[in-house]
Amino acid sequence: MKLINTIKTVTLVTLATLSFTACGSEGSFEENESTVDITIPCVTNPTVDDIDNYITLQSGDTITKEGEVTIVTYHDSDGVKKVCKDENSTGNAFILKGNL
Repeated sequence: MKLINTIKTVTLVTLATLSFTACGSEGSFEENESTVDITIPCVTNPTVDDIDNYITLQSGDTITKEGEVTIVTYHDSDGVKKVCKDENSTGNAFILKGNL
């Protein structure tokens, strides 16, 4: 009998935790995330100034691709990640900005 009560309690706590987590995550996603199109074309032999003009990636960002697209990642002199789109790519790409 104690085992059944323990299983019931664990199940209820798990369900309650999942319910609260799902509600909080959904609200955060809608309010805190946006998208940025990756449209800046890469330069064949980029200079520091070229790389500085590329789009900055931040912690929590996700790149999503549609079609045949190549995204190139560089690091500027401070170690910041920068991205650009290969000029021969035919697809689209965007960054899902995560502000969590």
